Amino acid sequence: MLNVTKTLADFVTAVRYEDLPIEAIERAKPLILDCLGAAVAGTTSPIGQITVNLGRETASGRDATVIGADYATSVTSAAFINSTLAHALDIDDTAAGTVAHPSAPILPALFALAEKNSCSARTFLTAYVTGLEVFYRIALASEDQMGGWHRTSIFGALAAAAASARLLSLTAEQTSTAIGISASLASGIQANFGTMTKAIQVGNAGRSGVVAALLARKECTAQQDSLGDPAGFGLAFYAGQFDTQKIISGLGKPFNIIFPGIGVKIYPCCGLTHAPADIALNLVRTYDISPDQVEEIIVYGEELWPQVLVYHRPETGYQGKYSLEYVIAAAILDREITQHTFTDEKVRRPKIQALLGKITNHVRPDSEWKSLRIHPWNHCSEVIVRLKGGTTYSGTAPCARGYPDLPLTTQEILEKFRNCARPTLPEQNIELIAERALILEAQATVADLISLTRVPVTGKI
Repeated sequence: MLNVTKTLADFVTAVRYEDLPIEAIERAKPLILDCLGAAVAGTTSPIGQITVNLGRETASGRDATVIGADYATSVTSAAFINSTLAHALDIDDTAAGTVAHPSAPILPALFALAEKNSCSARTFLTAYVTGLEVFYRIALASEDQMGGWHRTSIFGALAAAAASARLLSLTAEQTSTAIGISASLASGIQANFGTMTKAIQVGNAGRSGVVAALLARKECTAQQDSLGDPAGFGLAFYAGQFDTQKIISGLGKPFNIIFPGIGVKIYPCCGLTHAPADIALNLVRTYDISPDQVEEIIVYGEELWPQVLVYHRPETGYQGKYSLEYVIAAAILDREITQHTFTDEKVRRPKIQALLGKITNHVRPDSEWKSLRIHPWNHCSEVIVRLKGGTTYSGTAPCARGYPDLPLTTQEILEKFRNCARPTLPEQNIELIAERALILEAQATVADLISLTRVPVTGKI
């Protein structure tokens, strides 16, 4: 009988830097920079402040950098804190076709382990690309089910474990063990979307991956086919509706970082709101629409919307990130969507509340988006703005800007990183991080890169 986890572990342990296509390496480096920027920016958020301060109070060891802070801590604590930071603003990347964020749980785990163990930059890149592949494959097997689980944190724990195992050069058996341990540590519920705990769930995934790999290295035991066992991961999380063949069929052919690819987010809110936000911002800027002119705004989207965008009348900034109505209202009123859009004060503005009542969203069957969709996983949208005088403006989008079919350039990702980092890091550090990340394969280790994300003791945190 085929052992699914062993097949995956054999793949993970066999991948070498020399096996990676140049395109995979070139795509990985801007994504690493983007994740570092998201984590640095995350320190300015409420949950970022809470997590960093708690980490300082409970710090043990100085093996790994806490991003955007003035201290180092243990490997497991750094993985937890930095993965939380990377997802704190919901501006971290997303893997096409997964409805989930891969880099936030994977990269902080790798940075923590690599810094302590002086791993080479090329080994780091290999582990990252391999971890992305594991994340994508497990997501693919779940067949788009939500099931009440936070997909990022569930898949992220297993992917971080596999990536960490590759970084530490564990055997295939140890890698299977790490995956088995992480399957038991994986957690995170969708009910916590729109709260600070959503980011904490991703922090737990990053830490779980590190813990699983370290336990496996010390000969802890676990079920050797946690993915394929009838009583394993698929049954526990998806009631047996889990196609394990999708995990192992065609691994690395191509690597998912190449296709379907990874989307870089522009706005710090749920990715399902991004295409309608792009449209609304374009309409309001092109036609100089003022909120007082608006009679009605109708937004059309896909069948997945009602499962995720659950806050129709948000009361907090965190809820606003999962409110399609709020994102559209903010786009119309402010003509921009930034980190500062999602504060309690901004959500509660009277003008916003008035606009919310004019916005309705409607789901169209996925079959009706076929003519607009470039690929079946794209999140399409249409926005119609009707003014009081009878004029109507509308627009459509096959997906959001930044996603694989409408990708950002490396220069645009670099500018996003700078904007994320400027409130926290010195300008010199920002430019050195960017420079080194974009030629990461030429660096001896990643220790110098991650150490540049620390702030002076007199810094902001």
